[in-house]
Amino acid sequence: MLSAIYKSFLSKTITIHLRFIAHMPLTHTKLRLIFLTLILLILSCGKTNELIQGLPINSDGDSLTSGSATSNYPRFLGRLLNVSIYNNGIGGQTAQQIAGRQGGLPLNITIENNKIDGGSKVNVIEITSEIAGETVPNWFLNSSSDAARMRGTVNGVACEIVRKGSQYIIRSLDKTSLVIQPRALFIPDDGRKQNNCIGIYWIGRNNINLKPSSDSTIYGVIEIAAKMVAYNKSGKYLVVGILNSIGEIKGTRGYNRAMLTNQKLEVIYGQHFVPMTPPTDEEMLAVNYRPTDEDRVYIANGVFPKGLRRDATHFNDTGNELIAKRIYKYFKANGYNK
Repeated sequence: MLSAIYKSFLSKTITIHLRFIAHMPLTHTKLRLIFLTLILLILSCGKTNELIQGLPINSDGDSLTSGSATSNYPRFLGRLLNVSIYNNGIGGQTAQQIAGRQGGLPLNITIENNKIDGGSKVNVIEITSEIAGETVPNWFLNSSSDAARMRGTVNGVACEIVRKGSQYIIRSLDKTSLVIQPRALFIPDDGRKQNNCIGIYWIGRNNINLKPSSDSTIYGVIEIAAKMVAYNKSGKYLVVGILNSIGEIKGTRGYNRAMLTNQKLEVIYGQHFVPMTPPTDEEMLAVNYRPTDEDRVYIANGVFPKGLRRDATHFNDTGNELIAKRIYKYFKANGYNK
């Protein structure tokens, strides 16, 4: 969206040009065409598209995706593509919570007394999903913020689930009374919007310390990524690899689990997989970053260096720009940038 100041500037500039054209002699055809061309160029300046190839772009993830209000990789990527990207990142979320919001992992809810009475608020006592044949809790709105809400449908009725602290409540938006059987399917509105898009899925960082699976990959990530990809009808997507934290150097348990998971994701998704390997000299040069000797040590140990992070896990402004440019390269390789 253009700012109000910029819109005002455009309006005044176009008005001046139109008045100038109106007072030109009719014989000055070429000059009129030049000024009309200038007006068209002015109108196109700063315009941000909402779609690429007729599709919106959605970025799903945790705090590595959400970033901050002014620094996050979707913001930088949007500038490269000249398009608005929906940032669907929520800090602290696991892969199953992200996939629940995205729609790829079905959410089953159980409410108090199994009934919504008109517009009354009712406690949600359980939200679950199925992962690897197990029924597991999936409180999909949990985050570091105090409150969150999401609209969706249950049995075809429009509802809203609200979380405040650790409490979840549900209400009918049109005050319909309905009986909800235990583990009824809740379909998030966000999920409906994401089943036909260009999707960027960055999941699993917060699964790294969950219970290990038999093959020592990060719990649930392989299966959940597959569900998210399958849910997107467009077939246009990227899966971003697990980022190891500053302390998860070569030889540590966290590093080994992240790398094994990434290897499997790369085999499955090929050119749709964006690796989270340490930055190359070319990538750092592209964002005007000069690595220190300490940075070189981190890179040699398989880790993104401190100079590109704001803490042990998250990227700073320069790091987010670098990641956006890396993802953009895969957009181009898959033909998503046109």
